Amino acid sequence: AANDRLHLAEIHVNIGYAYENLNNPTEALRYYTGALLIGEELNNLRIIARAAREMGNIYSQLCNEQEALRYYTQALEAAQKAGSKALLKDIYESLFEFHDENGRNEEAYQWLKKLVAIKDELYDEERTRQLIHNQIRYQTEKREEEVKLLRARELQNQIIIQNQRLQNYALIILILLVLAGIVILYNAFKRKKAYNELLEKEVQKRTAELQRYNEELAASNRQLEQSNMELERFAYIASHDLKSPLRNIISFLNLIERKVRQNPDPQLLEYLKFATDSAKQMHQLILDVLEFSRVNQDEVEMTDVDLNDTLVLALRNLKEEMSQKHAVVEASLLPVVHANSVYMLQLLQNFISNGIKYNESRIPLVQIGVEDKDDHYLFRVRDNGIGIEPEFHEQVFEMFKRLHTREEYQGTGIGLAMCKKIITKLGGKIWLESEPGKGTTFFFTLPKPQATSASANGTREQAATKTGQNADAVAT
Repeated sequence: AANDRLHLAEIHVNIGYAYENLNNPTEALRYYTGALLIGEELNNLRIIARAAREMGNIYSQLCNEQEALRYYTQALEAAQKAGSKALLKDIYESLFEFHDENGRNEEAYQWLKKLVAIKDELYDEERTRQLIHNQIRYQTEKREEEVKLLRARELQNQIIIQNQRLQNYALIILILLVLAGIVILYNAFKRKKAYNELLEKEVQKRTAELQRYNEELAASNRQLEQSNMELERFAYIASHDLKSPLRNIISFLNLIERKVRQNPDPQLLEYLKFATDSAKQMHQLILDVLEFSRVNQDEVEMTDVDLNDTLVLALRNLKEEMSQKHAVVEASLLPVVHANSVYMLQLLQNFISNGIKYNESRIPLVQIGVEDKDDHYLFRVRDNGIGIEPEFHEQVFEMFKRLHTREEYQGTGIGLAMCKKIITKLGGKIWLESEPGKGTTFFFTLPKPQATSASANGTREQAATKTGQNADAVAT
């Protein structure tokens, strides 16, 4: 019931505002009086202060100073008891205007001072509330960012753990294959030894040869036992050093294969070939990963690299591959860039090798061009190969991303990822345009050297022209 009366008082005040705006003071006073009576009934100081102030304003407009001052005083007392600075501000403002309009300058000045003071207090309080609100919002946003960061780290850790599991599974499979080969060889050795014991009396003349053979097998067995011990420790040190153990495994498998070929067992040879190929693939993968990781080194030697000379060296390295597929490489005059010479050699070799490898044309063609922009060079490497589906244009630059099986095309899926890493490290960008069956064009940018003398440019152009001629000769 009290809430209903309070809402009724609010309605009276609002209707009074409406009549006051319509210049109908009589009706306005009637509704303000009703609101005042309800406020006194409920002892609601805020309603009393609001209604009394508005009644004072109307009596001031009607030039009834005595009634205006009485209601202003009642409003002031109610606002002070309520402790509402907002109501006090409105009443101070009405009292200031009341005295100012009636020529009482001194009283008007006193109320103006109070009005200014309470406005300053309200401003300070509002500023404090805003500051607290901003601090709370900042803390909330900070916590949200921390939660996002923690979630991102958790996801990254899960990915790392998953990759480690996959690596461990691969290592376990390789170890099992090698162990299976060792068991097969050991059983073959036992059968051979038993057979030799049965025929020992009949083959006296071959005793010395068989003895040497047994000694060699015993030495091989010791080597295999040592290899087995190394493989047992392999899982513990794999995360720190994969390269050396894999090289040992490949060497031992080659030794075993040579021994087995003296008494051929097709199934055993097939097992050995599978194990050797798997180990070599992993060894090549590790080499590529190590090369990829070297790109992340902070300090590398940066010099002015003439790409014409680098192209000639790359073509020499790929001469056998180009000769096998009758590939042709065409290149325009290339500039001098400020980079690492090894990086640039890897870059050009990867682009050219991919253009030749993923190519079913009768004569694979790779064309290298460059455009001189304001602050960088825009390079273009175009081939007439098999092309790339649009949905894979971004994915091909991811590490280990392969679009074909190893039976179709050899590779580890790191080449283009390494190209992107090198170009990004040198401050450039890389992208491609391609359609299936219509070849692929790789674009990448490299920043220009900061300062190059005119004489150096002239020398570079002469050297580049000669090198370009040499490149064409090697390419064809």
